[in-house]
Amino acid sequence: MMQNFNVCGLIVHLSPRHGEAAAEQIARLPGVDIHASSGVGRLVATAVDTAASLAIDQIAAIHRLPGVVAASIVYHGFEQSGGTPPDAPQSQTEALHQSQDRSKGN
Repeated sequence: MMQNFNVCGLIVHLSPRHGEAAAEQIARLPGVDIHASSGVGRLVATAVDTAASLAIDQIAAIHRLPGVVAASIVYHGFEQSGGTPPDAPQSQTEALHQSQDRSKGN
């Protein structure tokens, strides 16, 4: 059975004092991957639905972490899987890139 799951691209702004610890906690959340860091308190991340959690729940968890100033959704799309949503970080990254390509008409 085909199942839709959310793919969300995020920009996360961190407090200078607690940013490193917050980034480590964000990276441990299920379905969340950090793809880039500005080195000055900004992260580029993705959050996707997994079998264990929804992307929106992980985004809410990011907002509640000490040291997080803001987390903004800059991309949202739906992907389909043949059963359960992907759990592997590589699959999340590929899903984001595929969604971006389709939205550009490629």
